[in-house]
Amino acid sequence: MAAIRVDFEKVAASLPSKNAISDVPYMGVGKNDLVFGCQGGTVEPFVFREESLGRVLIGDRVSEPWQEGLVFEFCKTEHCPHDLAVTVALIVIKNHLTDKVRIYTDGEDKDWDSARQLCQKALGYGEKVTIVEGEVL
Repeated sequence: MAAIRVDFEKVAASLPSKNAISDVPYMGVGKNDLVFGCQGGTVEPFVFREESLGRVLIGDRVSEPWQEGLVFEFCKTEHCPHDLAVTVALIVIKNHLTDKVRIYTDGEDKDWDSARQLCQKALGYGEKVTIVEGEVL
C-alpha cells in the first residue's frame, strides 16, 4: 500500500491545476490510504484504504456471485476535476495489485487517455491499460 501511495503522489504532483485534488477529512485515515476529494466539488471523495485490502464482502452484502470474497467500493466523479486523479489512482492500484483487484468504469477507453499518459511519463507504466467491457485491464 505504501508503494501505491508513493506512485500516486509522483503523478499527482504533475496534475494540471484544473484537476487539483483536495484533502478531505475522513475518520480513521491511515498514512498509506489514498483519500482525496474534488477541489470545490460536491461529488464523492475517492477513498482507497489500506484496511480494505484485508476486508471481504460477506453474507447479505454480496449481490452478485462474482463478488463473493471481494471488497466492493465505488466513487462517482461525474467528470468533476478530480476525475483525472481518480483514473490515475486506479491505474496505479491496478499496476501494484494486478489480479488481486478488479476495477470497472462507466467511462470509455478514450476517457483514460490522459491518466495513461501521465502515469507513463511519471512512472514508466500505464500506456498499456485498456478498458474491455467496462473492466480496467
